[in-house]
Amino acid sequence: MSSPPSTRAVTQVVGTKGVNKARLLAHAGGPVARFLIRRRTLLGLLLPAVLVWFVRGDVRWFAGGMGLLALGQSLRVWAAGYVQKDEELTTGGPFAYCRHPLYLGSFVTCLGVGFMAGRWQAPLAVAAAFVLLYWPTVRAEERVLGEVFGADYQEYCSRVPRWLPRLRPAPNGTGSFCWRRVWENDEHRNLLGALLVALLMSVGAWR
Repeated sequence: MSSPPSTRAVTQVVGTKGVNKARLLAHAGGPVARFLIRRRTLLGLLLPAVLVWFVRGDVRWFAGGMGLLALGQSLRVWAAGYVQKDEELTTGGPFAYCRHPLYLGSFVTCLGVGFMAGRWQAPLAVAAAFVLLYWPTVRAEERVLGEVFGADYQEYCSRVPRWLPRLRPAPNGTGSFCWRRVWENDEHRNLLGALLVALLMSVGAWR
């Protein structure tokens, strides 16, 4: 394995709250990708704002959506408790099953919001929109991490799939779960946002 980069070097490139956006933009690969990286959060917030106008109150669909939302947020909390974004390449916990458990958690959450709409078209539309919005970010982030962690990251990628989780965790994972880290990674804000979206969808369903 290659020698690990210094904490200062990692912080300069990765940043204290995730991969540095300037570096992401530099590795985006085109103007459309750069636009999506810059505006993905805003565009993502527009999805529930649009869906709420098409909600059909259906208890079974809504309950299923809430279950998916809870599953997605649980995955994000689990991952946020492991990831040390400014210190090391995290390969333990959920990162031993797939390389992007935070994004996977967000995808499952968004899928749940789609199910809350009570129409079969909504989850398909949400899934397509999520891939469109976040695929450029994931690809750029992987290029940056490959630069920072070199052979260690390439070896990690060879063992752990990008999206579809392994049935068993990859061996030799590093890191441990810490509730304080969940807070430091601002995951409480994401959880609050998900709850507000669920409230918005419930109001739309039974207004």
